[in-house]
Amino acid sequence: MRLVVDEVTVRYPRADRHILADASLTVEPDRTLAVLGPSGSGKSTLLSVLGGLVTPTRGTARVAVAEGLAPALRDVTAWVLQTVNVLPERSALDNVAVAARTRGLGREESRAVAADRLADVGLARRAGDAARVLSGGELQRVVIARALASARPFLLADEPTGQLDRATSEAVLDALFTTSVGAGVVVVTHDLAVAARCDSIVRIDDGRVVTA
Repeated sequence: MRLVVDEVTVRYPRADRHILADASLTVEPDRTLAVLGPSGSGKSTLLSVLGGLVTPTRGTARVAVAEGLAPALRDVTAWVLQTVNVLPERSALDNVAVAARTRGLGREESRAVAADRLADVGLARRAGDAARVLSGGELQRVVIARALASARPFLLADEPTGQLDRATSEAVLDALFTTSVGAGVVVVTHDLAVAARCDSIVRIDDGRVVTA
């Protein structure tokens, strides 16, 4: 299974220019890919196309499979965002268990999966704590654990360390890259240190994807 973007152009209504122009990209399973580029270059739009949240104006974005009916992009991707979106009054465990429930698991099985994923990112001791009392780095690791609990084959991370200091960023990246083994990971970033940890790097240049 691969994610394939083929000559995609995105132009928003009333925009005076394209956001993406003839962009092509393939995301392989079990590989990490960094997408670099300045603010406003189209990085996040490309990620949204990969996740099925933005429909191209022209071109195609799809899941390529060897045989059988291909699933929808939204059904094979999980998100790790720069702006942490959690239920602040619920525990870290509850926040992660939500993703496991989307797989059709029962309550107790979902909580067991959530506990395992929190342990994977080093937060086993904070599982019962309300999200509102966790630090920024801890919250970001909760979001990674939640993405992992969904068991989807691709993770899309949009500036996952953009609001964190260097030491905290390293802990978050360790959690992301060491726990997502087997999944394809796409990381949008402006940070060269983050990109250097990925298997491959591309750059967005005037809305086009070019090899970095």
